[in-house]
Amino acid sequence: MFRHILICSFQSSLFVTLSLTILSLPYGSAAFIFGALAFPIAFVMGSILAYPLIKLWLKNAWSSKFSFLVFLCIGFILGCATPIVLFSKNLASIDIQSFLFLSIYGGLGVVGSLWSWHYVRRNIAL
Repeated sequence: MFRHILICSFQSSLFVTLSLTILSLPYGSAAFIFGALAFPIAFVMGSILAYPLIKLWLKNAWSSKFSFLVFLCIGFILGCATPIVLFSKNLASIDIQSFLFLSIYGGLGVVGSLWSWHYVRRNIAL
C-alpha cells in the first residue's frame, strides 16, 4: 500500500512539475527554479491526497465516473488551496484579481489528481 502511495505521488508530482515548468517558460530560466520548488510541494500534497483516496477506493465500490469526479474536485480544491496557504499572509488579501492565478494552480491540481486517478484505476482497482 505504501509503495502505491509513493509511486502515485511521485508520478503525479512529476507531471505537475513538468506542466508548471512548461507554463513558466516565458519567464526564462526562472521556470526551472519554479519546477524545482514545486516538485516537493506537489509530492507532499500528492501523498496527502493519495492515502485517503486509495483507502476510499478500496473500501467502497465506486463507479469509474464517480471516482473521476471525486479526484477532479479534490484536485482542484487542493490546487487552489496550495498557493493560498503558501503565499498569503492573511485570507483577506485574496480578491478577484487573483482568480487567474488560483485557477492556474487549480488546473495543475486537476492534472495531478487525474494522473493519480489513472494510476489508481490501472494498478490498484484490479
